[in-house]
Amino acid sequence: MTFAGEVDGALYQSIHVTLTGMRGMLGPLIGWAVKTWFGWYAAFALSALLLLVAALLMLSQGRQLERDINTQAEPVKPAIPA
Repeated sequence: MTFAGEVDGALYQSIHVTLTGMRGMLGPLIGWAVKTWFGWYAAFALSALLLLVAALLMLSQGRQLERDINTQAEPVKPAIPA
């Protein structure tokens, strides 16, 4: 894995799977609540906003990784509390 390196792959994968499960449980409930309280337009607008934020974060992260590879620097490792 690019971020985890050789040793921490299992830890990063377990965090990823846990957060994906939480998203799968909470996402539909939050979407239903937004649609019920604010309407369809707000639900789609919130969805589009979250998609845009995620895309911008991935673009930024990809550019940073490309800079790290081009300069042969060590990739930035996110801090995970021990």
